[in-house]
Amino acid sequence: MIIYLIEEFSVDIESKFNFLVSCDKQMKDFFYRRSYGGDLEVLYIGLFCMSAGFENFFKPRKPSYQKDSSIYIHQGVQVEREAKSLTYELRLNYQEYLKATAIKPLLIHDILNSLDIIRSMKGIRDFDLASFRHDFEEFFKLNGWLLS
Repeated sequence: MIIYLIEEFSVDIESKFNFLVSCDKQMKDFFYRRSYGGDLEVLYIGLFCMSAGFENFFKPRKPSYQKDSSIYIHQGVQVEREAKSLTYELRLNYQEYLKATAIKPLLIHDILNSLDIIRSMKGIRDFDLASFRHDFEEFFKLNGWLLS
């Protein structure tokens, strides 16, 4: 399983998410040799946290499951989308994150709850969501984000 966290934050809040840069490699290493079924191998989670003044400029994106690989042009660049991949956007509550002094517990809660989207996707039938969620929690515990 490969997991990517894609970040879109307002400038005034992005520094609260700086820890995500260091977690990217750790997350890839942790999940690399794990498999949860034959229908999902790559997961893109778009973390979106914009102030109300800018949020209206970004339409919410629908979740997208890609069973087969494809090549397309995006902003003049050729891009390959992996087979058995799911992309979805997690819209975070800007005011909640702006006020929070420690956002890791809040982010963990939001990410774990967002994983239910997998269950609702047509085409993803062979996937052990319970094991995946458990391993995500273990990842957070191993990295000190979540207390046992």
